[in-house]
Amino acid sequence: MFSYTAYPNDAQRFEVAQALVEKHPCLKEPGSFNGTYGWQQSLKYKCGNNRTKRKALGSPELLLDRYTPKLLELFSAKGGVTGQRFKNLLMELIQDPSASAVKKRDVTLRGLIEYMGESGQELISDYCGTA
Repeated sequence: MFSYTAYPNDAQRFEVAQALVEKHPCLKEPGSFNGTYGWQQSLKYKCGNNRTKRKALGSPELLLDRYTPKLLELFSAKGGVTGQRFKNLLMELIQDPSASAVKKRDVTLRGLIEYMGESGQELISDYCGTA
């Protein structure tokens, strides 16, 4: 599940738990209101523990999440022409106050490219050429 998203929401955990119970009916919980509540909670804690372990090992996407709030503050404080471009990027987050971690990560990465004065295409082609 972690290979799809680091931060699964309740609906995604419910789908996984439901698929597990459908595949193996003996795992259905008799006292649960939907038969999968315990599995949903188990998945919630397993994903949290997995994120903690991956962060300790240096997973780049989770390390970026640690710096995202400070970087977004830095981008919003910037002035001039660069500040205007940052405002355009940050509008996506302002319009959606409950933006997901993936959306915030996307805006942060695009902001870093802008902050460094790099061309996104050149940066990606250089990365793909050296990888």
